[in-house]
Amino acid sequence: ITVPHGGIKVGFTTDRDRLTKAIAGISPIAPIEPLPCRTLATLSTLETVLNQLTRTSAQPVVVAFLGASLTGVSTAEESQRPDYGRGGVSAQGGACYLKTDDFVRIGQAVAAARAQLYIIHPDYTMQPAMEGIENLRGQTNAPLFHLTSSADPGLSRMARETSAYYVATFETDPGE
Repeated sequence: ITVPHGGIKVGFTTDRDRLTKAIAGISPIAPIEPLPCRTLATLSTLETVLNQLTRTSAQPVVVAFLGASLTGVSTAEESQRPDYGRGGVSAQGGACYLKTDDFVRIGQAVAAARAQLYIIHPDYTMQPAMEGIENLRGQTNAPLFHLTSSADPGLSRMARETSAYYVATFETDPGE
């Protein structure tokens, strides 16, 4: 799934070739809205997808989040602006104010979906991951990998780490 535009690129599948081809076709787009608004749209989409996973699958799932440009929690000074929360849906109108709770809800959705979240830095810019990525990592305990690197590219490592899993059930006697 790509956000904020594009939608589902590949449905749920175990076909790694299809995933590889779809990922290869993703390229950065020039942003047309302020970063806080893009961050809220991205977090909202991520939360919706995770909540859908909770309803549709009892199996653990792997979610790869490719991104490097989430903004962090808005500063206290921002909420003191006279126009905060009034009018319109613009960043100037206060509609794109990011709260800690926006990131906390993602952590809760990851836990509820029994998802293993991986954050993959796309590396098509030389910028390091922004504060919002760190906020997301802090709430989800997700590792940060790089799409391209000389040591161990993130998608290869993610595929290796998630190639199998085990579910254990313990049956106890009532007297135990």
